[in-house]
Amino acid sequence: AKDKNIFCNYSEEDFVTGKAVNKKMLQQSLGLNEDSHCVLIGFVGRLTWQKGVDVIGSVIPWLMQDSGNGVTGNVQLIMMGNGEKQYAETLRQADETYRGRVIGFVGFDPKVEH
Repeated sequence: AKDKNIFCNYSEEDFVTGKAVNKKMLQQSLGLNEDSHCVLIGFVGRLTWQKGVDVIGSVIPWLMQDSGNGVTGNVQLIMMGNGEKQYAETLRQADETYRGRVIGFVGFDPKVEH
């Protein structure tokens, strides 16, 4: 099957290359720093405490700061959704504070969601 919403379709035989291409193209299209070695975390959902958005929002500064554990500080975060105003504002603030590392998208875009 082909997914028209991703940049490069891949199979079991070439998934490592295909996933790397998709990560790079996603980073470029969203204005994230191109970094093949970072951990890329995505959240798509309703912006409400029931979905854990409050927890994610509270750990963003920790994720962005290198504390020497090999993970934090080497993370990019893409969050997308609609919902409660306070969580939409959390996305906007994180997007502004960590430009190139966090994308806080209020709304939905099927191309990004995939």
